[in-house]
Amino acid sequence: DLTYANYFITQGGTPGNVYACDTTVNDRMDSRNLAAAMSGAIWFTVLVNVPAGAGFAGLSFDDTATSGGVDTYSHALSELRVVLTESALIVDMDGGAPPTATGTETGTFTAGTTHLILGQMIVAAGNDTINVWVDPDLSAVSGPGDLPAANFASTTVPFMDSVAKIGVPLQWN
Repeated sequence: DLTYANYFITQGGTPGNVYACDTTVNDRMDSRNLAAAMSGAIWFTVLVNVPAGAGFAGLSFDDTATSGGVDTYSHALSELRVVLTESALIVDMDGGAPPTATGTETGTFTAGTTHLILGQMIVAAGNDTINVWVDPDLSAVSGPGDLPAANFASTTVPFMDSVAKIGVPLQWN
């Protein structure tokens, strides 16, 4: 049920929502194996709405698939997390819990408002590339070269060689 005014892409498939609803654990991550591991250039988007006083929400990526295909609450298994708090973008490339600020970009991220996170990563052996935008205006973008400067960019960290699993990390304080 999240919408974003400058996101003019029609999405297919079955919509889904993730809510932090486990009353015994305020901090969790549900993950799923991909059908096949991906490498090279990978683009991702997620809409998040982090209420005032809450922790964070976003996406996580890992290079190791797990038996059974589902992990519940395992932040330590993430090679890369891109999460938004009520006041900052955090790009975490070492999988700690809670997210550690490998790269942090503060901004005008308003609590209780839906935000678009757009990301591009290039994963391969050696150093990887990650570019993350928060709330970019995509109305005049016809290709990657038209994007504004990223809120966070790095080309110097070898965070993984492929993506085998994607997760949704959440924390409600």
